[in-house]
Amino acid sequence: MAIYDVASEECRIIELAGSYGSKNPIMYDSRLWIVNYDHFCRVDLETFEVSSSSRLQPEILNKEVGRRGSAFVGVPLLSIALNGWLIPRPYSSDILLIDFDSLEPTGRIRCGGRPHALAEFDDGTLFIINHPFDSFQQASITDLEAL
Repeated sequence: MAIYDVASEECRIIELAGSYGSKNPIMYDSRLWIVNYDHFCRVDLETFEVSSSSRLQPEILNKEVGRRGSAFVGVPLLSIALNGWLIPRPYSSDILLIDFDSLEPTGRIRCGGRPHALAEFDDGTLFIINHPFDSFQQASITDLEAL
């Protein structure tokens, strides 16, 4: 990942955990949080220290080529009610709760479908957009199971 400082015209290259590209950067708590394919990473913007979760998706079988491969995670959502990050997993039909400090899963919401992006309402209802963006579903944070 490259971070470019417009004021100093300095570019810094930062190595992340995964190898298939990054998406969905979010600034929170003076840090950059970013999905790196099947990992969730935190970058301290003062020290540029990178912390990463373990791999958040198991390998999947690609039936078209008959080989096992990697699967991506969806768009992270900060859950103030659960005090962590919700990470949807399209190939696991669930949503993981990720701890702020360890970046490891502490809970799971089983919801079926292929959850990719979420919105959390004040009553704990989760509105879920399924991949490939052709259907919607609902779940609740009260369905959280500890891991």
